Amino acid sequence: MLKKIFLLTWFLNYAFNGMAQTNIDSLKKILQSKTQDDTNRISLLLEIGKGYLDTDPNKTIQYASQAKDAATRINYKKGLALALKDIGLGHYTQGHNVETLENWEQSLLYFDSIQDRSNVARLLTNIGAVYFNNGDEAKALEYHL
Repeated sequence: MLKKIFLLTWFLNYAFNGMAQTNIDSLKKILQSKTQDDTNRISLLLEIGKGYLDTDPNKTIQYASQAKDAATRINYKKGLALALKDIGLGHYTQGHNVETLENWEQSLLYFDSIQDRSNVARLLTNIGAVYFNNGDEAKALEYHL
């Protein structure tokens, strides 16, 4: 029985990782046809970056940084906020708390400026979690409240 569970777990892990890579490859092909900075290109860059979060957070940061640059060029505040959030997420995955907080604080400002309350709430919670994990319970509570 244990052998069957192990084989099933291994197969599912292999299958999902293969599908994720196929999805990333497909998105990269679409991205190659999008040479002009627009909201669709920014969304593609962010989606590709998220696909690497578990395997290579540096690539998450790289693609999110490209999205940030493109969003800046076209003054797309939501795209800029999302890119900063994903850059922070890549740093968070690597345990780089200072960089995480810097990016999430900037992202929070952009989300607040466009009155995106759901993303403001998510970031406040995430920032609070970073402070809590670092042992700063007072600062964590401030963000959670």
